[in-house]
Amino acid sequence: MWRSTSKCRYFPLQSHRPKWLRTCTWSWPVFQPAEKAAEYQLSDSEESEIEVVENEELIVAKIDNLEIVFNKADGTIDNIKNSKRNISFSGGPVPVGVDSKVEG
Repeated sequence: MWRSTSKCRYFPLQSHRPKWLRTCTWSWPVFQPAEKAAEYQLSDSEESEIEVVENEELIVAKIDNLEIVFNKADGTIDNIKNSKRNISFSGGPVPVGVDSKVEG
């Protein structure tokens, strides 16, 4: 169930005891990905610490001693490297319930 106020949309969750006596209520704000991403975008005058390299199949993001490789076709993380080791993400994690395509 989605709820909406004049300020934002939110997702409420309630727990109930027998006879539907409510024991607790939680709620989380709901944002569209583009809305949340806008909070983190740099202005034109700011310089990013993240280096991004892109080719036809992959997007590689590097910062300090961390490198993350994204597959553009399906949006999955292909690989993560740090200064100590290579962490394989072969076959996952896989987005579920959304059409996931990375655009650079």
